[in-house]
Amino acid sequence: MRPYPQYPGFKEKGGCSEEAAQSLARSGRSAKLQRDCLTVLKANPFGRTANEIAGILKEEVTSIRPRVSELKELGLIEKHGTRRMHNTQGDYYTCMAVWRLTDAGKAAECGFS
Repeated sequence: MRPYPQYPGFKEKGGCSEEAAQSLARSGRSAKLQRDCLTVLKANPFGRTANEIAGILKEEVTSIRPRVSELKELGLIEKHGTRRMHNTQGDYYTCMAVWRLTDAGKAAECGFS
């Protein structure tokens, strides 16, 4: 098993999150979502929030946020320095970080795993 962030992380050894991480890695879904996130950010040089990336990809934000964290740890993306408000539940708004590619992210091929 490869270490995080090259491999999806989990919170509890032997628990459901470890099982889910293994399933994501075996299926290639986590690597595909990482590539998709990079593609979105390459097309949006001023950056996007995790929620915006999820919306563009038509994916659940709970599938995208962990991939954003992995890409950050890999040094492929960084915080832009700005934040955006998002309406998450009716009248409830949350402020989210805007992410952009690092130089390494700009040079990365979207075919990495």
